[in-house]
Amino acid sequence: LTDVVGQVFYLENFKAGQIIHMDEFQFELPSSKSYPPVDDPCYELVVNGDAEDGDGKGWHPYPMWTHRSSAWVPTILEETVDGSINKYWHIGNRYWHGDSLRFRANHQCFMQGATYMLSLRARFTGKTEPTAYWFEIKGPTLAGYRYNKPLYCPSQSAADGWVTCSGTFVVDENYDFTSAPEIIFVTYEEDDSTGYVDWDFDDVSIRFQNGPAAGLEIDGAAAARWGANSDVHITSSTLHGEDAQDGRVKTVTLKDNGNIVLDLENPITPVLSEAETPGYGVEIALTTRNIKIMGEDDGTYNGGYLQVFHTP
Repeated sequence: LTDVVGQVFYLENFKAGQIIHMDEFQFELPSSKSYPPVDDPCYELVVNGDAEDGDGKGWHPYPMWTHRSSAWVPTILEETVDGSINKYWHIGNRYWHGDSLRFRANHQCFMQGATYMLSLRARFTGKTEPTAYWFEIKGPTLAGYRYNKPLYCPSQSAADGWVTCSGTFVVDENYDFTSAPEIIFVTYEEDDSTGYVDWDFDDVSIRFQNGPAAGLEIDGAAAARWGANSDVHITSSTLHGEDAQDGRVKTVTLKDNGNIVLDLENPITPVLSEAETPGYGVEIALTTRNIKIMGEDDGTYNGGYLQVFHTP
């Protein structure tokens, strides 16, 4: 590039006169550990929520981020607990009640009817009064911007140390995001007059529990038979034929294990699989198929034809 000036690395927030020593500099693209697993991206929505396996030799915050880089960034610290080293997230130099660990989640994972378990450990330092916080998932939907608060955590004090908070929530229309939502933790009763505490977070998790299925994983031996916009019929997982389901394939994806995943346009009720319940797995039938009829290129202009006979 010509006449383009940019910066990929800078140091800030140091007081005048401080001496800075740099031992090592590493510049790299994020690896696969900074993203959800390709084979199951919606099982766990938080990447590196325990701060134990980050890029940059284990110390880079990505995919956690800050909206106030001039004041603070998520920092990975470590402590020794019962002879073992534990890493955790530290948020310091806060000056707003929403300054917290911040990350985004795949909006396509929020299928209506799905149940997720939220859990984390948190502690704070900086004042003696009890403080509480809530878990916030916010982002744009077709009906406007939504601020969802699926988990309220009770008051805790600095003397309590690490405190675990958990709960479940069911996805509804308020989670029908059009792009990846932001997830933050917002505290009660903090303002300029009270001051802002330093927070530590660990074992942050948003894990799928149960709900509708977005697709089907099948044997990839006959992968060529499946394609986008195909209609499929899924037999019943019960003794009742009315529990059979129909769907339309949106995409077909090949997995590393050789199987293929049929991503459906609309979620379906989970079904029994042959792998989990041998002899009771459902069957999937392709009910649409594109047929191309061609006549011989012999100069007679006689076209092909298709006969459809009545079948019982």
